[in-house]
Amino acid sequence: MRKIQLILFAVIICIGNNAFAQYSSNKFMVKSGYVEMKLSGATKGQRLIWFDDYGKLYKEEVKSETKVKVFGIESSEKKHTLKIVKDGVIYEVNQLNHTGTKLETVISPEYYSALENMSDAQKKEIADELLEAFGGQRLGTSEFFNRSCEKIKVLGATVWIYKGVVLKSEAKMMGVENHEVALKFDENIKIPSSTFEIPEDISWNEPEMRLGQSLDMFSEEEMEYDSDEEIFPVEYPYNEFQDVVGKVKYSNFKKSAVFNVDGQYIASFTKTMTENFTIVASSNKDVESDEAQEELAAYSHFTHQGKKMHFGDAIDDDGSNMNASALIIEYPSEDMLISIVSMPKMTKSQALTIADQLKF
Repeated sequence: MRKIQLILFAVIICIGNNAFAQYSSNKFMVKSGYVEMKLSGATKGQRLIWFDDYGKLYKEEVKSETKVKVFGIESSEKKHTLKIVKDGVIYEVNQLNHTGTKLETVISPEYYSALENMSDAQKKEIADELLEAFGGQRLGTSEFFNRSCEKIKVLGATVWIYKGVVLKSEAKMMGVENHEVALKFDENIKIPSSTFEIPEDISWNEPEMRLGQSLDMFSEEEMEYDSDEEIFPVEYPYNEFQDVVGKVKYSNFKKSAVFNVDGQYIASFTKTMTENFTIVASSNKDVESDEAQEELAAYSHFTHQGKKMHFGDAIDDDGSNMNASALIIEYPSEDMLISIVSMPKMTKSQALTIADQLKF
């Protein structure tokens, strides 16, 4: 049982933190655009940015030279890099030595749809939480490049942002100053699909992990459960699971992603950066062990609409409370358990509101 719950929370953290981080950096309120930035200060050069479909397609090319002086010794470093985001993969390329890395985002296209369906108030709440998390502050609005920009100070930098697009930044850290300013910005233009083609003749290196860490890493290292402990796949069809969870409506939560992880099905729903719930389908064989039954004994047990259910607080391996709740529903005819895990906690009544919509 704990194995199921820890996988759930790893996925929640992965989607919650990294998806919103991606949203803040590559998600624009402008459908398409081209930005030409001039770099000055310790780093001189240019940054060129193309994006389409609100940032789902993204390309950034940087040509720069950085000069720093430490203890009277001056050093210089030249860079020519490419960053391309396409089909859920981030490609980072060093054009000087023709090497690169590919990082899977583990974020499904449904996440972008969820963001597009969010209200302006929800988007603002997400942005405010991100800004607060990084210790930032809003400095009001400022006119720049003939556009009304939001001026924000965060991580030692002051940035001017127009609908998610950074048009100017000023940073000073440890006595080193860097500035970026837009020389050209064209918005809502047609970007040729060839712009986002991946360069050939690149020697691709294996990254240490996918963006947000790989789900394989969750099951092998992060989870740290006994390697002899077998995970039993769900026999219920995955496409039918997708159809069922796709009909769930609860408060202002939006479905952000659906995964098939080693035969366990996981659907994540997000309201804000700190409010998530997850629906997981797992085999009922996962609770047949004595240890699983011992953990399940700590839950309250009841029958609702003819199904046996268990509700309680989710507890971590060290026995600490995770400020999360879990409702576990038995489906013996399908040899399946459905777990609804919420962070922060839901009441039993709230969890049952979701459970009543699940027509497996």
